[in-house]
Amino acid sequence: MGRRGTRVVVVDDSPQLRDLLVLLLDDEDDINVVGQAADGAAAVRLVEELDPDVVLLDVAMPEMDGLEALHRIRLIAPATRVILLSGYPKSALRPAAVAEADDYLEKGVAVVELIERVRALCPEPRPGR
Repeated sequence: MGRRGTRVVVVDDSPQLRDLLVLLLDDEDDINVVGQAADGAAAVRLVEELDPDVVLLDVAMPEMDGLEALHRIRLIAPATRVILLSGYPKSALRPAAVAEADDYLEKGVAVVELIERVRALCPEPRPGR
């Protein structure tokens, strides 16, 4: 956890997908997964505690869905970039809610594309990291 690089929090209610995303992202030299959560409420707490550079945030989750978590994340950590992840096409979600995110990916996207999107949103870690 002391590695340098883009600090990422992964949020998904599926433990298998969450573990896979953590494994794939943490394997990159310039990406450091600093936390993971299974629901939106836990995601908000982690973002407040860890102040990550990027959050990969599932949309459909228990306790607090990703769209509500996104809104709260924007309030507590406006510099944190958020990529929404969903099994639904972007057109199936409320445009205003999706617009609050920095990026949107459908689950099942190629790992290379996911990694490129994280890097594109945060090419340099924020100052003081």
